Amino acid sequence: MKQFDPIKHKNSQPFSTPEGYFEDFTQRMMARIATEEKAKEERVTAEAAQPSAQQTAKVISLFSRTSKFVKYAVAAALAGVVFGTSAYFFSRQSQDMDYLLTAMQEENMDENYINDVLDYEMVNNQEIAYYLTEAY
Repeated sequence: MKQFDPIKHKNSQPFSTPEGYFEDFTQRMMARIATEEKAKEERVTAEAAQPSAQQTAKVISLFSRTSKFVKYAVAAALAGVVFGTSAYFFSRQSQDMDYLLTAMQEENMDENYINDVLDYEMVNNQEIAYYLTEAY
């Protein structure tokens, strides 16, 4: 194999162009651009005439392949969730009301019991006020 000697090829040009290449270069380039633009326009019109894959795409519904049973099962599950939460909150509210009613009845029972004891002992309101002021 030959060794490349850079000193020997210092002023030489390794590449060359054919004779007269640049004399009609602009005319050839403009002709080539014009043919490429025509080809591009023809492709655009051909694509517009034929439907592409994006234009013929189908929209598939989420439930298109499911059976009626699955649809009804989903509807029943949602109805059960709504009914269950409303029943839970209603029962909780009724428990709160029961608690309040029970507390009020107990308070009335305590008040009635105290009134009965005071009546039995024959203590009136003036004596109660006297005992509370500790003026005896």
